[in-house]
Amino acid sequence: MIENNEFVIYQNQKGAVVYTMLSIMMTAVCFTGFMVDFSKLNTDYYMASFLTSNIIITIIFKLILLFGTIFMGYGAVYFAKRIKRKKPILVVNDKGITDHTSAISVGFIPWDDIERIYIGSQQGNKFIELQIKDEEKYLSNMSFIKKKTVMANKKLGHQIVLITLNSTGIAPESIMPEIMYRFQNQKR
Repeated sequence: MIENNEFVIYQNQKGAVVYTMLSIMMTAVCFTGFMVDFSKLNTDYYMASFLTSNIIITIIFKLILLFGTIFMGYGAVYFAKRIKRKKPILVVNDKGITDHTSAISVGFIPWDDIERIYIGSQQGNKFIELQIKDEEKYLSNMSFIKKKTVMANKKLGHQIVLITLNSTGIAPESIMPEIMYRFQNQKR
């Protein structure tokens, strides 16, 4: 949608509600698993016997469940806040791109900082990748957790800026012409 010579995308409220509910359910599953005393499980089942066979395995699994509880709990809070949010999550204008599409978004990125723009994917999810000229400029302003998450994406072969539109119902391919038009006009 074009507003005041800016291409603007807003959060799909249904998408935010669905992601919030899924995050709450996953938080509950992880927390329940974390609270279970594996030593009291019926060891006739393979998974139960595996989890109780070695204290190290039990501890590792408990830590994974604890991490899942924290991560999914954070996701539930993050998406719940976005349900009522009326601010755009993506703005493309003559100055650059302002990205607030995910918890690891970096905000405003001027066109001069962008080297290349293309569509990437991971496990069937498509997103817009921005290759940044000076990544350290953006990484240095990130929190520890945000930086670790971004670097994990980098290890998977992606850029540090990924514009995800999953919760908007908009396919990245449908907005790429508008983004590329503005990007190429600024390169002249």
